[in-house]
Amino acid sequence: MSWTVCVDSSLALKLFLPEADSQRAQSLWERWMEMDAQIVAPPLFLFEVTSVLCRRVTRDLLTLEEAQQILSLLQGEPWRFAYLPGLHERAL
Repeated sequence: MSWTVCVDSSLALKLFLPEADSQRAQSLWERWMEMDAQIVAPPLFLFEVTSVLCRRVTRDLLTLEEAQQILSLLQGEPWRFAYLPGLHERAL
């Protein structure tokens, strides 16, 4: 059975930032990788990630270098950024 998983920015950031449920997000990610799931992200994903990282840098919760490294890692993950017809209805 082929699985497609849509990852939002909050889950993706939990993979790199110590937050509530970070361990749970990591477990999900590992399970999806084991299942060879197709990972997709919504079209605004990188804008949302960048916004969160920028706020953390502004609040001195991350250095600019840390934020840049996380953004680079997120851009290199194996997901597709796609808008598919009916995406919103399916997500809902």
